[in-house]
Amino acid sequence: GLHDAIANFDERLVYFNSWANPLPLQRAWCVWEIYGAAKSGRSVEVVFAPGERESFSKALQASAGQLETNLDAINLEAAQCFNPVDKRAIDMAVATEVDGYYDELSEAFADLLRKWLVT
Repeated sequence: GLHDAIANFDERLVYFNSWANPLPLQRAWCVWEIYGAAKSGRSVEVVFAPGERESFSKALQASAGQLETNLDAINLEAAQCFNPVDKRAIDMAVATEVDGYYDELSEAFADLLRKWLVT
């Protein structure tokens, strides 16, 4: 399936238009794909929009706790789809494939981002 394909890619990239409120975390399909990357155990590279890496670095230097605050505020369950049928299908997949439902999904994403930060 989709997650098997993601695990087999040579590279996994996630584009953040904003470090504080990235658009991919507001889109259910993106969330599901990011989860596939996280559960693969393979590396994921976060690519920032121009200027966002600098903004991210400055925010971390000003307050290391800001990242944790932002990670805690992520609500992946609120991510949406253009097609409501897709959203229901993703919610069902999360309910059946992810032991802790969206809480586990959010934690997997936070761990993925933490790993990316230290590499």
